[in-house]
Amino acid sequence: MLIAKNRFDNQIKKLKEDVLDLLASVKKELQDALEAIQKHEYEISNQIIENDKEIREVAESLTTTAIWRLASQQPFAHDLRTIVGYMYIIRDLERISNYAKNISKFNVKYKPEPQLVKEICGLMTKGFEMMDLIAKAINDNDAELAKATAKKDQAIDKAYKDAIEKIINSIKNDLKKNLIKEYTIGVQQLKYIERLGDHLVNICETIVYMNDGRFTDLSTPTEDNKK
Repeated sequence: MLIAKNRFDNQIKKLKEDVLDLLASVKKELQDALEAIQKHEYEISNQIIENDKEIREVAESLTTTAIWRLASQQPFAHDLRTIVGYMYIIRDLERISNYAKNISKFNVKYKPEPQLVKEICGLMTKGFEMMDLIAKAINDNDAELAKATAKKDQAIDKAYKDAIEKIINSIKNDLKKNLIKEYTIGVQQLKYIERLGDHLVNICETIVYMNDGRFTDLSTPTEDNKK
């Protein structure tokens, strides 16, 4: 019985390591997408688009592994929460990885203006800060760090609104008609990154659930929600 429990504990530990590896891979893909858009490296963007299915396949494999763990064992409540929690995190990471493909497609098709590149990269940097803290929270099983990290999504929301305002002013002041569609799609990329922050908050909520046994809403109320 003890041997079986130790083996199961090692399997959960391995699942954690795999989830952290997936997080690192998703972050690296996003970093590559930003580097490509900054340096006008369209070949790198095309590679990210072509390799998009690789992260999806890894995520699907990890989810299958997690389900097999549940089916083949009779985990205690904490172990059950841990495995289910990793499945939730994997799902959010897979969705976040899609944004690297979106940015890459935008780069290849529109070869975006410097202002759009600057706003996209600035906003994503705040997302990277959250991802680094989330990796530590997962590794250390730190629910309090997860709660503190979720609050940083407020900075992403504010930066998103500021970026939109700057772009709108640019359109009002001086924008050639042939750039209107580019700026419209650029705004969409910013919205994707704003949603990335929401997915990161979801992961923070999952970390709290894995440790405390309950889901806690860590999302920041919007002005509309306050009314």
